[in-house]
Amino acid sequence: MYVPTGWPAQVPPPGDADFERVATNWFLDHCPPEFRDYALLRRHPQLLARLAREQLQAALEGCRAGYRTARADLRRVDSAVVDELLGVYEREGRRLTAAVRAAELMDQALAGKRFTRPL
Repeated sequence: MYVPTGWPAQVPPPGDADFERVATNWFLDHCPPEFRDYALLRRHPQLLARLAREQLQAALEGCRAGYRTARADLRRVDSAVVDELLGVYEREGRRLTAAVRAAELMDQALAGKRFTRPL
């Protein structure tokens, strides 16, 4: 089955017998550990997907805000160290952007969307 660009490699496509189980674990891995204590989220992966998307989007926005304000907030820190920090923000921003995309795609799949290969 086709999955679009951005689908996480470790998650099987929708329709696979393990899709919901693996997707649930993927979402839980991208949420605060306390989310594992809520049986509701394991029983209803689409609810978990919603919370995971919100968590990832908030983390991405936090990363972007940190990047924007780092130089001004860290004026007393050596500029080479701040440059390194900005590199961390950039890498983390790319990782979070990919995770948000993956979460959105899997959420759509859990809602019943079937992806088709573009012509």
